[in-house]
Amino acid sequence: MSNGLILCRWLSPAPFVYYICDPLTREWVTLPSCGPNYQYSFKEGLITRVNEDHMLTGYTVVRFKHFKSDYLNLEMFTSETGKWINYKLPCPIPIQLQELADGPIYCYGALHWEVFKKYHGVHALLGFRPYKDPKSVRIIPLPVTKSSRVPSQICGESQGTLRYFEVADYSAPYLFSMWSMKDYEKGEWCCEFKVRRSDLHSNDLELSNWLFRCGWIFPLSFHPLNPNVVYLQCMAPKRIVSYNILNRRLDVASKPIEIDQFILSSLAIPFVLPRWPVLVPIATFKSKIKRVK
Repeated sequence: MSNGLILCRWLSPAPFVYYICDPLTREWVTLPSCGPNYQYSFKEGLITRVNEDHMLTGYTVVRFKHFKSDYLNLEMFTSETGKWINYKLPCPIPIQLQELADGPIYCYGALHWEVFKKYHGVHALLGFRPYKDPKSVRIIPLPVTKSSRVPSQICGESQGTLRYFEVADYSAPYLFSMWSMKDYEKGEWCCEFKVRRSDLHSNDLELSNWLFRCGWIFPLSFHPLNPNVVYLQCMAPKRIVSYNILNRRLDVASKPIEIDQFILSSLAIPFVLPRWPVLVPIATFKSKIKRVK
């Protein structure tokens, strides 16, 4: 999602079909067919450019597939060219695609996907700037923690900054921890806070009692506009809750969820109405702007 527009993909045995959709106006643009799919796993992303009148002046769709050797196979579509172009970019180190990872994350003019550094056992972000540096990618390690198990975590954009939030094992001294990007060019993170379970509270009685029973909780997303709110999922009670960073309070944010498994953060997309709606651009390539009834 970029500037209120959403990149959608229609799955089919034939080459994937991509659309750019405006949920407010219900208009969508069909992109030309891309390369063959075969059995590859793809990760896609959308970057848009907007002028002072909130009109879209251009957009770029990026998708990459399996890694081969130390190179990244990438395909990019731009509204200026109206066609898909293949790139083979050198990758700094061997990395592995995270199938269930979130992404992409748009921040600092770049798209970011979560990857796993082979042979190093470290999670990281793969960053790509199609407008500034379209011929290279970079690897940004995520904060290293000392949790007793692999923590549940999310990485996302909040108020123009990359943030990393994790929920540790119930036996760890701190339950919640959060870092923000201090220096993007250097890939340096700064720890904003670490919170113990005993520091949390809630005005909801059921949720308050649950806090002291060591129930499972999973992070879902950051609030798109409020940097002090993080959304999480509780397994008992089965609710989505909001965590306020300033007062360390948990509030119920949803009705009971009738599922027994946790929601993948990659499937939890926070969407709010944009302050200024962005109009879908007239395609410079052969396509039609359609309206969904």
